[in-house]
Amino acid sequence: MLISNKINNKILFLLVSMVFGLFTQATFADDIHDLIKKANKGDAAAQFELGLAYSIQDDADLQSDYKIPIDSKQAFKWFAKSAKQGDIRAEYKLSVAYGDGRGINKDSIKEMYWLRKSAEQGYGIAQAGLGEKYYNGEGVKKSIIIAYQWISLALESANFNAEDELLRIKNEMTPEQIAEAEKLVSEWKDKHEKKK
Repeated sequence: MLISNKINNKILFLLVSMVFGLFTQATFADDIHDLIKKANKGDAAAQFELGLAYSIQDDADLQSDYKIPIDSKQAFKWFAKSAKQGDIRAEYKLSVAYGDGRGINKDSIKEMYWLRKSAEQGYGIAQAGLGEKYYNGEGVKKSIIIAYQWISLALESANFNAEDELLRIKNEMTPEQIAEAEKLVSEWKDKHEKKK
């Protein structure tokens, strides 16, 4: 497997917090009631944070900040609200929920929809996940070229450690395939740079 599904939740939570400023002045909630109030008022960042609070598993230290029980259905609800407002982190979390059946029935079509949506908007973790799907042929037609494209983009769009995976893929490719994949990376960047 290219990227382990067993990433320590505490490390992932801290990484997401650092990279995306979860606890900035604008979105920090003093307590769960404040967070719920912000989420109910439509604050996408608060909705995402509330989804995280309901979804963090296997770590009492992280859960203790808000003192709420783990509830996959509530996590899904809040991630969905945040994703509908365009939060790329929440879109990724919806893909994970649909893929694992957390808070919702498994649905590989919706999993791929939300994963691709988040990846297309430049979320590195989603890009790496999409690359992994193409590498393994899970939910998509297997393509080492497209796998290379997405893993390469993941490396450039975030401080995402996938160099080993990219090197492993590259070692399985012909020079022509690498050139084609690099062209796809360049085209993707050109297309998305124009949108900014």
